[in-house]
Amino acid sequence: MGAKIAAFWNDCFDLFFPKVCPACKRAMAGTEYQLCTQCLLFLPRLHAGGLSALEVETKFSGFREVKTVQAFLEYHAKGKVQSLLRSLKYEGNKELASFLGRIYGLDRVAAGSIPAADLLVPVPLHPRKEKERGYNQSEFFAAGLSGVLSIPLDKSFLVRNVYTRSQTGKTRSQRIESMQGVFGLRPGVNPGKLRILLVDDVLTTGATLEACIEELVKGGCREIHIMTIAAARD
Repeated sequence: MGAKIAAFWNDCFDLFFPKVCPACKRAMAGTEYQLCTQCLLFLPRLHAGGLSALEVETKFSGFREVKTVQAFLEYHAKGKVQSLLRSLKYEGNKELASFLGRIYGLDRVAAGSIPAADLLVPVPLHPRKEKERGYNQSEFFAAGLSGVLSIPLDKSFLVRNVYTRSQTGKTRSQRIESMQGVFGLRPGVNPGKLRILLVDDVLTTGATLEACIEELVKGGCREIHIMTIAAARD
């Protein structure tokens, strides 16, 4: 009886306060989870046309240690993927970040495109920004990937030493310059001989990831793979 009453009140709550898909902002059915079925099936996948894998990979062509660059979705300004990322960054949707990691992990397993990595490392937030935001969305995305790909996660392998403001409006060269010295390795860690899977939420100019790559390479990392939720043109 108690279970039936609880189910009744849950149905009433969903009727008057329906869950909203973070991508399209439409009401979701009670059986849908995190994303509506339409968005889950038809959000723009990176390699389904448009932005090419080559465009993404050439962003890091200056680093011989970078072996693969993969992204789940294609980002367009004012599009559904932008809405999705805003929900991750500013609405504290931790479970959505983990869900996307699990979904993309399964996608990579099915495609036979699992990076040969020893350790999964998310791009860190500065402690002040993480406190403001409540969590690091890249860390939760990485946790979802880790569970599916069976690659150990070290969420503090990299540290962010400098608080930076939004990079919106800056050119690629300006972004790269502003990211100099922002990241470092956690005291005591040694990336030498490790194959690192570096994870972030979105890849645009690549300045943030490039700054992380530089620190890993300086520490002796021999092989780096990259995965992001989304990628965009510069």
